[in-house]
Amino acid sequence: MPQPLKRIAAAADAALHAVESAIVVAGISLMTALIFAETALGFLKVYLPWAHELAMYAMAVVTLAGADIAVRTGGHVRIEIFTRPLRGKAKRAVSILASILCAAACAGGLKMGFDFVRSMRTFGERSPALNLPLWTVYAALPVAAAFMTVRFLINACVESKAEAAGETPGLTDETGESRS
Repeated sequence: MPQPLKRIAAAADAALHAVESAIVVAGISLMTALIFAETALGFLKVYLPWAHELAMYAMAVVTLAGADIAVRTGGHVRIEIFTRPLRGKAKRAVSILASILCAAACAGGLKMGFDFVRSMRTFGERSPALNLPLWTVYAALPVAAAFMTVRFLINACVESKAEAAGETPGLTDETGESRS
């Protein structure tokens, strides 16, 4: 892969990784604190009606960020089902095709998620306990789909450039180790 393209792909990969990791850490921390507080205060007959709702929203966002992390680390289902039994050029070709197809599916999810968020905004519905506009909560869907689309395109680009150059595919992580 040409150095400028590899640098761009590595920078995009690092930026997505930093954002998704921060989301997962913050979300799990928030869920833990909320559920602990809700349980502890429940013994004192003090109830936080909004805590459970916020913890559920945090869990949904963590799950979506985790799906993107699975794409990054090769844990996504497309890797396991289609590429494991193959070797060499066939494995790379199927991996490139699978990444492109998954990017297309995620782009479709991005469009559907955007349309859904727009309709939620039009209807003006609000969450029951937090009274948040529901479109702000559901905005995590198209954002996650956009992240996954970019991640799959990075994977396809890295695989195709490595195939063309006869190199071993993959970007490196923050420690310099190959992430593929």
